[in-house]
Amino acid sequence: MVTVIRAERRSPVLTRSNLACLSRMPTINLTAGCSIDCVYCYTLGYTSNPGKGKVVLYGNTLDKLRSELANKRTKPKAVFFSPASDLFQPVPEVLEIGYRVLEFLFSQGVGVAFLTKGHIPDDTLRLLLDNADQVRAQIGITTLDEGLACMFEPDAASPRVRLEQIAILGAAGIATEARLDPILPGLTDSSEALS
Repeated sequence: MVTVIRAERRSPVLTRSNLACLSRMPTINLTAGCSIDCVYCYTLGYTSNPGKGKVVLYGNTLDKLRSELANKRTKPKAVFFSPASDLFQPVPEVLEIGYRVLEFLFSQGVGVAFLTKGHIPDDTLRLLLDNADQVRAQIGITTLDEGLACMFEPDAASPRVRLEQIAILGAAGIATEARLDPILPGLTDSSEALS
């Protein structure tokens, strides 16, 4: 069971990532910490990480985002979810605020890009499909072996669900990629691990 700690965000919602691959696109993290709990996650070492089994949910994210976009001379073309947490964590409160933030961004003509290992809920999937021209998706896959996936990504969507999501998003015309990482030496570094 995940403990959700509600907090007010003091820092801006739209931030620049320190990751070179995201340096040109504003990013949004809805939480500090991530309930998917991948054992290899680099964010476990962040000082803002609240610890295993906990996520800090910023309840004022949508209000702050509205204010930030209203004060920008030029809106970003797109934003990226989420460099330090998953947009589709299996936590109802996170999924609800994620839906509302996505809905608002689309209403403002701001596109979204995301990387997830989570299960995209049906209502959010419909929202993404309805705004297909404003979406870029990356679905993370470490292995197709259900046992290994459960061991290393305990609360992620199953590999089968992730493959289904790739097919649905791609069929709708959404630019969708399977992101094969991390490669775990001796475990997922063979073609058999992904077949």
